[in-house]
Amino acid sequence: MMAEGSVVRAAGFIVYKMLNDKVHYLLLQSSKKPHHWTPPKGHLEEGETDLDAAYRETNEEAGLLKDQLRLIDSQIPLKYTANGKPKVVTYWIAELIDENAAVKISHEHQDYSWADYDKAFELVSYVDAQSLLNKCNDLIKEELQKNAK
Repeated sequence: MMAEGSVVRAAGFIVYKMLNDKVHYLLLQSSKKPHHWTPPKGHLEEGETDLDAAYRETNEEAGLLKDQLRLIDSQIPLKYTANGKPKVVTYWIAELIDENAAVKISHEHQDYSWADYDKAFELVSYVDAQSLLNKCNDLIKEELQKNAK
């Protein structure tokens, strides 16, 4: 049980894949109003590491398995206030390496999108999420340049 005023912790992945030589990001649309768009993420369960939670939540929310993803960067924390409490969501960038993998959304979401950077930036309406996307986009570009050499 979390003490009053303590930080709420969550974890997830910025999942991307290449489509027509462009990076596309997986975003999920919440079933709850205001139906915001986010990468797959969720709260840590007791005794769970951030990375284990990210894998579990991505599987629960998008139907993607650990062996269908390739981590490409270290963790990126996103800090903000949710429901009056400080929250830290730790994200990792993960490439979807199984081109046959199908996204299967849970009841928590009503839709999903593989969006290029411009569309993804438009969909994630929160400034903090846009900043996270910006940072991830730069890191993915670096990774792609490294792999092209």
